Amino acid sequence: MLLSIVGFLLFVGLAPAPTTFRLSTVTPIGFILLVWLMRGQSNLHRLMNTLLWLVAAGIAISLPLWIQNQPMRSLDLPRGRVALRSDYYSSFLWWSQQTHPGDSVFTASGTEILFPMALRNPAEVRYVTNTDFTRPEQVRDVLAVLERQRVRFVLWDSSFDVDAPMRSRDAPVGLMRASIRRCFRAVKTILGGDFRPSGDHLGPLRDYLHLRYHIVKLFPGSLEVWERN
Repeated sequence: MLLSIVGFLLFVGLAPAPTTFRLSTVTPIGFILLVWLMRGQSNLHRLMNTLLWLVAAGIAISLPLWIQNQPMRSLDLPRGRVALRSDYYSSFLWWSQQTHPGDSVFTASGTEILFPMALRNPAEVRYVTNTDFTRPEQVRDVLAVLERQRVRFVLWDSSFDVDAPMRSRDAPVGLMRASIRRCFRAVKTILGGDFRPSGDHLGPLRDYLHLRYHIVKLFPGSLEVWERN
């Protein structure tokens, strides 16, 4: 009963804004309740227990083997040596060449660079979204920090500026967008057409980026680095 109450209260706290990280912190309670529910001695319970053990054993064996067989490249970073997939290697290599431990980088997206590089996110929020999950007051805080500390780099996600169907890496327009961003400088982002999400509060942040920053690096996918003018 106590675990059920705790689990319900955690669910109520997570439901308004669930994320993978937040959900992963409460899964142990779910596993405890699952084991409790499977404690019966009927044939069905024994069958389910056997199947669950087989699935768990399969994951425990196959996942490490799959990870170890992935092509990896090693890189020495401020926190130590890491092994990276090729799609991450170029990104981490660039950051290691452009920053020093303790530097401030606002990661609007892609927060995984902070710890290995010993970088610091100067804002109160770990990242932003173009939904109501990011509140207007949080955007104002980010703007104040960027201006006060004159943060050199901002890691932005261009998918914040387009409709969901256009976020696919396979969309033909993606190559054209990348080419335009390399050859031209954005001065204003206008959300036109039907893409006007009511919860998008990033307008002032977009305007500030175009006013004070310029794009210096595009990574595979939709991540881009903006450097202060």
